[in-house]
Amino acid sequence: MKYKTSREDIAYHEAGHAIATLAYGFELQTVDLNMVTQLNGDIRGGSSLMNTGYLQKDATDVQLLEKMIKVNVCYLCGGVAERKYSGYNTNTDFADIKMVRIIMADTGIIAGKREVCLKNCKKRAEEFIDDNWDSVKILADALLVKGIMTCDEINSLFQ
Repeated sequence: MKYKTSREDIAYHEAGHAIATLAYGFELQTVDLNMVTQLNGDIRGGSSLMNTGYLQKDATDVQLLEKMIKVNVCYLCGGVAERKYSGYNTNTDFADIKMVRIIMADTGIIAGKREVCLKNCKKRAEEFIDDNWDSVKILADALLVKGIMTCDEINSLFQ
């Protein structure tokens, strides 16, 4: 039997992105569950509008690598949080993983090293979600009530 993604799954997915984005100091505009739609009986969608900034080409290699890892972890935290909540590998993070692969290519990570880098970023995302699970739960619950939240509203949850 195929697992059907629920609105709750998407709330945890988007909360994972948002908590990581804020923790790493990137700009978060809104988190929106109202974009959730049905696709072949499965729920898809949700949106975390975040601005991680450009990966500046004039940065040192170490600065570029550090920022790329943080950006990738932000992308991967969505799927990790969703899987931790649901207990299922729902594969709703395929677009997130695709973006991580694009970022790695754009920042010059050679093809042979990308899977190792992805594996390390996934591990960091799992550790981040484990360490911040209470915050993810608080935000996911609030999203299920409100549907859409701004950065200020999210920050007020934790003050």
